[in-house]
Amino acid sequence: MQLSANPLRAHAPDASARADLAALLAQGLDPADIGWEPDGPCDPQWSLAVIADWLRVWRLTGGDRAEMARRGYHFPPVEPDCDPDQDWLTFERWAAARPLTWRYEEEEGELPPAGTLSEAEVMATFTAITAKLSARGVDVMLAEGTPVRTRYAWLREELLARPIAYLAPDTRLVLDGCGGDCESCFQQSWCDIGAMT
Repeated sequence: MQLSANPLRAHAPDASARADLAALLAQGLDPADIGWEPDGPCDPQWSLAVIADWLRVWRLTGGDRAEMARRGYHFPPVEPDCDPDQDWLTFERWAAARPLTWRYEEEEGELPPAGTLSEAEVMATFTAITAKLSARGVDVMLAEGTPVRTRYAWLREELLARPIAYLAPDTRLVLDGCGGDCESCFQQSWCDIGAMT
């Protein structure tokens, strides 16, 4: 397949692109998991060809990042791109058909509702959860002064609502509870910025 000179020119996938997609899906590899969009801003044929080529070279080199870089494969086709190390980890996990995310409850155990815990239990549970998250590259940084029961209730809902990406070494994810809408934020009373609204 000849790659389009302009990856931003979108058009319907041709037979070759459909074959690339079918081959990936047959291997249990959905390119949407690494950001491919059939109707996205990049040409879907070009994007699929790039992904298929990266996978071919990754397998040919045994996943050797240095060898791939020597061959001109520096930045994996992961969207949205984060940082090179995180993108490599995401691509490698995807190429090996390994999960890209994890869920706290599945790996660490049940998260009891805040209302079922005493003050001491809420503090101990929140502290234990944030320590386990920190060990996996996830920092919880909520507004100073937010009551621990409020912190725990928010964190519990956040962990139940969404999976967390596996992170590359030295990559940190910060959960700060800020959604940008100060008026409805659970931290407004304790946040310097929120208090000004």
